[in-house]
Amino acid sequence: RHMGAIYAIDAHWRIRYVNAAWARVAADNGGEPAIGLRYAVGSSLLDAFASATTRDFYVTHYTSCRETGRVWWHEYDCSSPDTPRRFQQLVYPLSAGHLLIVNSRRVDVTAVTGARESTLDGYRDTHCLLYTSD
Repeated sequence: RHMGAIYAIDAHWRIRYVNAAWARVAADNGGEPAIGLRYAVGSSLLDAFASATTRDFYVTHYTSCRETGRVWWHEYDCSSPDTPRRFQQLVYPLSAGHLLIVNSRRVDVTAVTGARESTLDGYRDTHCLLYTSD
């Protein structure tokens, strides 16, 4: 019943679970039915990243989470030109190298002031700025 998109991946980077909000968030942002078809349970999470830089960032942190057994979190801004959005991602290590990833809306901002520069690739036409726990 969580309002944010939650998914689980296995040790081989395959998506093994998505909650109901996964599809709702994709639909609310104009991504369905393509997101549900392309990133269905059983597909590789590694195919979801727009660039090697973004993929490497997440692989590094997710791998560290697996190896240390510690929860990893970061906040990221993923705003469209007219809809500001900040999220928090919590990554929980599970048994056998599985991870549970919980994305929650962190802060609602009421106005976008100017263009945002991205430190990582955005999703579709959005720009994402990253704030990590490191």
